[in-house]
Amino acid sequence: MWLAAWKRVGEVFYQFESNTNQDNLRVAQKTKSWNWSKQVLERDEGKAMSTLDLSYDVGVIGNHWAIRLDDDTSANAMERVCTGQHIATNSLFINIARLLWTFAFCQGFDSRPLPFPASFVVRSPQHKKVVEEAFRDSEQDDDVLLNGIQAIIVKSRSSRWPQQRTVVRGERGGFLIGFGTMDHLPRPNDPVIDIESFYIPFLSHDEYDGKGLKFYPDRKGWTYKSEPGHVTFEHHGERVSNGTQIASFLQTWLYFGFLSEVTGQLVDSTQFRKETTSGNVRVDSSCLADIVGSWSKLVVEESWSSDPAQMQPWVDHRYGALFHVREIIVNTAAAESRVMPRELMLVCLGIAVLGEYVDQALTEVCRHKGLQPPATQNWWSLLLPNSPADPLLDLMEARGWCPNRIVGLQLRDPRSLGMLWYFANLAPPKAHGEHLDCTPELCTLLQVDLQRYETLHDDKLCRCPFQGPPADTLAAATEKGIVSLVTVAKHPVGSTKVHVTLRERREDCAYVAISHVWADGKGNLSANTLPQCVLRDLQNCANALSSPGVHDDMPFWIDTLCLPREPLELRRKGVAFLSDAFRYATHVLVIDSYLRSFHARSMAPIEVLARILSSDWNRRLWTLSEARLGRRVWVQFKDYAVEIAGVIERWKNTATRIPCLPSIHVVNHIIEHMAVTTPMSKVRAETTLRQIPQLRLALQTRTTTWGFDEPICLSTVMGVDTRKVVEAPNEQKMQVLWSLVSNIPAGLAFSPATRKLSNSGYRWAPMSLMGDLKLKHPWGGPENLTARHDAKATPRGLEVKLPGILFKASSITRGLFSESAKSTIFRRFRNDFQSFVLRDVGGYWYRITLGRHREMSRWHQDPASMDVCDDEPAIILDSAPTHRSFVTKTDVEVRPVGGALLVTYPRSEVGAPVLHVKAHTHAVVSVESKLKTAISEKYRVFCDNLSGRLSDGAFRASNKGHDELRASFEDYARKSGLLDLELEEWLGSGWYVDEHQVLDLVFDRLGGFIDIGPYCEVYTAPEFTVWCID
Repeated sequence: MWLAAWKRVGEVFYQFESNTNQDNLRVAQKTKSWNWSKQVLERDEGKAMSTLDLSYDVGVIGNHWAIRLDDDTSANAMERVCTGQHIATNSLFINIARLLWTFAFCQGFDSRPLPFPASFVVRSPQHKKVVEEAFRDSEQDDDVLLNGIQAIIVKSRSSRWPQQRTVVRGERGGFLIGFGTMDHLPRPNDPVIDIESFYIPFLSHDEYDGKGLKFYPDRKGWTYKSEPGHVTFEHHGERVSNGTQIASFLQTWLYFGFLSEVTGQLVDSTQFRKETTSGNVRVDSSCLADIVGSWSKLVVEESWSSDPAQMQPWVDHRYGALFHVREIIVNTAAAESRVMPRELMLVCLGIAVLGEYVDQALTEVCRHKGLQPPATQNWWSLLLPNSPADPLLDLMEARGWCPNRIVGLQLRDPRSLGMLWYFANLAPPKAHGEHLDCTPELCTLLQVDLQRYETLHDDKLCRCPFQGPPADTLAAATEKGIVSLVTVAKHPVGSTKVHVTLRERREDCAYVAISHVWADGKGNLSANTLPQCVLRDLQNCANALSSPGVHDDMPFWIDTLCLPREPLELRRKGVAFLSDAFRYATHVLVIDSYLRSFHARSMAPIEVLARILSSDWNRRLWTLSEARLGRRVWVQFKDYAVEIAGVIERWKNTATRIPCLPSIHVVNHIIEHMAVTTPMSKVRAETTLRQIPQLRLALQTRTTTWGFDEPICLSTVMGVDTRKVVEAPNEQKMQVLWSLVSNIPAGLAFSPATRKLSNSGYRWAPMSLMGDLKLKHPWGGPENLTARHDAKATPRGLEVKLPGILFKASSITRGLFSESAKSTIFRRFRNDFQSFVLRDVGGYWYRITLGRHREMSRWHQDPASMDVCDDEPAIILDSAPTHRSFVTKTDVEVRPVGGALLVTYPRSEVGAPVLHVKAHTHAVVSVESKLKTAISEKYRVFCDNLSGRLSDGAFRASNKGHDELRASFEDYARKSGLLDLELEEWLGSGWYVDEHQVLDLVFDRLGGFIDIGPYCEVYTAPEFTVWCID
C-alpha cells in the first residue's frame, strides 16, 4: 500500500475536483440567467448524461479536427490550435494597461520571494473619476452579461437550432427566458404555477386581416353589445353563447389584431402557438418583448417622431385602440348575467396583460418624445363584480394565500396584472400556519393571543435558559428618558451561557435597532428576557452589520429586552421615546421567520423585494414606523442581510428604458409598494412621511393586537409629541393625535371612512387609518383635495375653506309652506339613492344625487340630529361648480360631476363669516345638461304660476285639488313643449315609453318640485367660505 500512496492523495484531489464541479453545476442550474450548463441540458445529448459526466464536459470545446485540418477555420495550424489566444492576449494587455494607468504600485524592500505588503494608490482624483464613471455606465450584473452571451449564441446558431426561440429581455436590460402562461413576464425562482394546468389557451383560428381594428367585427360578421352588467355577442345575426367561440374571436381581434394595429405590422400568430406536453395548445408570449421592445425603440429613433405634429396623431391613434380594447375586455370580464367560461376568462386575462404592456410602452415613448401620456389604465376595477384578474386571484386563494395579502396587492392604483402574476408564482407565506380563518380585512394568524403567547427558541428541541439585562438598571435608564442598548457576550470556551450587558445610547454610538414580528415568538409578555439561543443569534446578526475592522460586539436594541414590561407607567415612559431608538440607529435590522427561510444569494433583486412585501413583517403596524424612521434598513435572510434601499437603487435607472421591457413594469410596481415602507431622505421626510394619505396607503392592510397602539405609532411617524398621546386615556388617544396635527388634508372632510370618532368636535376624524378595505371611494376624500393641507382641527370641528351652495329660503320670511319644504329637504338629506334638482340665481340647474346604499352615503356611523325650526340646510362642494360641458363621441352631452356634503347649520349663523355645520350625507353634484335645464325650467314656470294655490294646504290635501292639478299640468305639458322634451330625454336614455307613461312620470316629478317649493332656489357661496365641520 505504501507504494500506492499517490492513489490516496489522488483520490483526495479527485473528490475535491468532482465535488466542486458538481456543486458549480447545481448552482448554475438554479440561477435566473442563461449559462452553459442550462444550454447543454436543453440538448438531448446533455439530458442523457449523468451529473458527474456533465459537470466535467460543460465548457467551450473546439472541434479539434477543424482546428488542425480545416483551412477555412484558421490561417495556419499554429493559429488553429488556439483560436482564442489573440483575444486572451489582447484582453490581458488592455486590462494591465488600465491598472497601470489608474494605480501607482508601491512596494516595500524585501529580498526574499515571499508574500510582501503592497498598496494600490489611485494616481489622482481625475483618474478615480474616470474609472468610477466607466464603472457606473457598465453592466455589473453577472446574470445580464451571461444572458447577453446567450443572445449572441441564439443569433449565430438560429439556422442550426431552429427550435431555439427568440430570447426575451428581462431584468436590468438583460435577457430572461420565459416559461409559463405569460412568458414575457418575469417569474421568481422555483415558480409554483404549472403551465400544464394554468395557461392562456391558443384559440385563434383566423389570421388578423390588417384592415383596421375598430371595424374588424363588421368584416367578419360579428356584433358586440355592452350594457351595464351584461354583454352580448352575435355572429351573422345569431346570438353566440359558446364561450370558446367568443374567446377565439376576441383573441384574433383584440390580441393579434391589437398588437398589429399598435406596431403597424401584421403579426404572425403562429409564433405564439405552443403545444404543452399534454397535447393542449397555449399562447407562448416569449416573443412579445422583442416585438414591442423593437417597435418602441424604432419609433423613438425615427426622425419623424421628433415632430409633435406627426407624433401626436400617431400617439392618439394607438391610445384610442388601447382604450377601445380595455373597454371591451373589462366589460366582458365584468358581466354579471352569466358565469364566465374559464377559457374566455383566461383569454381576457391574456389580452389585458398585453394591453398593460403596450400601455407601458406607449407611456415611455411619449416621455422620450416630450409628450404628456394619458393616465395609466387599470385593467381591472374593484368596483365591478368580475375582472380579467380573477383567474390569478382565484388561483392565489386556492393555493392558500391570505385574503388580507391578496387585497393588499390590489389597493394601489394603477393595479398591475404583471405584478400579480409574479406574486401568484410565489409559494404563499405560511410561517404561522394556514390562513383558514383570515378575511380580507384581517390576517388572524398575526393576532397575538395574550393568553397563549409563548416565547420561542431558535430550535424546537432547545431548552436553554432565559436571560436578559438587569431589571433595576433598565428601569433607572428608562426613568431618565434614556434609550438602553444591549450586547450579548459568550462565557469562556466550554460554557453555553451568555452574559447580557446594558449600556446607554450615546450620540456617537453605533448600534442596530431590531424590528421584528411578535407572532414569530421573539416577544415576552412577562419579563425582559429571551432564550440564550435567541440572544446569541441576535448578537451575531447585529455583528454582521459592524464596520470592517470592528471586532467588538455591536450593541443592539430590541423592545423585548430594552422596553420595561412593568410597571405600566414606566413602560409608557419608554414607549414615548420609542422613535428615538430607530431614528438614531446606525442600522435597522428586520428579522422575520418567513424571510429567514430564503437565501438572498439565490434571488434576483425583484424577488427579494417581492418576498419582503409578502412577509408578516410588512403587515404589522409598528414595523411601519420602525422602517420609516431608520436611516439604513436591512432585512435578514438565511445567508446574510440585504439593505432595502440598495436593492431599489439597482433598479432606479430602468424606470424609463427604451426598448421597453415587460419586467420594468413589474419591478416599478413592486418598488411603488415598497415606497411606503422604506426610509426616506430628510427632505422627503418633512413632506411625504407625514402626509396622511401616504400613511393610509401604508397602513390600510396592516394590523395590531393592541388597538390603542395605533395613535402612538402614528405619532412617532408624524412628528408630533408622542408623550401627550401616550399619557392620554386609551379612548382619547386618537383624538389627542388629531389635535396635534397642524396641517390636515382638506379632503378628510369628505372621507367615506366608516368608523369615525364620536367625540364632539372630532366627528370628522377617522378612528383608524387601518382597515376599511371595502370602500368604493378614496378614503382620504377627493383627489383634488388630497394635496391641500390647510384644514385645521378646532374644538368645534374641522375648519376648512371650500365652495358651497346656500339656500335663498334660509334668509327670507318663512311661513307654513316654507317650513314644510325645509322638512322635505331635510328628509332628502337623510334618504338613500335620492336625487333632486336646485336652481341658482344664474339660471343653472344642479342635480344632487345621494348614494345607492346607506353605508356609501352616510357621513358618520351615528347620524347627527336635524332641527327643522333652528337649523338651515347647505351643501359643501369639493370644487367650485363649472358650467362647461363636452360632447362624447356618441353625441351625449356630459357635465362635470363633483363631490358634496349635505350639512345643516344654526339659523343664527346665517350670513356669519364661519358656519359651524353638522355633516349628514355624502352626495354628488352635477350641472344639468341643456336639455334637462330646459325641462326643469318648464316645471319651475308652472310652479310659479300656481304658487298661491300651492300654499293652500287644504287644496293640496284634497282629491279635488289633486285632480285639478293633474288636468292643469297635462294641458300645460302639451302646450309648453314639456311633454316633447321629456319624451326626447327618455328615448335618448334608451327607454321606450309612450305619451301616457311619460305623463305619469312627469306628474310624479312635478310633486318633487312642489314639495321643495322655495328651497329649490339656491345661490353659490363664495369659493373660500369657512366651514367648521363636525
